[in-house]
Amino acid sequence: MTADGWKQPLAVLSENQIFGELSVIEDKKTHGANATAVEDTAVLRITADDFKALEKSDTLMMYRS
Repeated sequence: MTADGWKQPLAVLSENQIFGELSVIEDKKTHGANATAVEDTAVLRITADDFKALEKSDTLMMYRS
């Protein structure tokens, strides 16, 4: 939201897309954006520790082709 109260979508995500990953990669404690579902949505959360363990154990999964 801008200082004058204007809202604009920055992205519309579809099935199997992710958001907020840079906060984990950059070791930030909070994420500076919000997400709002526009339809019924299932959201999964992974902790930074689990993400880092997965990154080390399954390096192929960390690269998108």
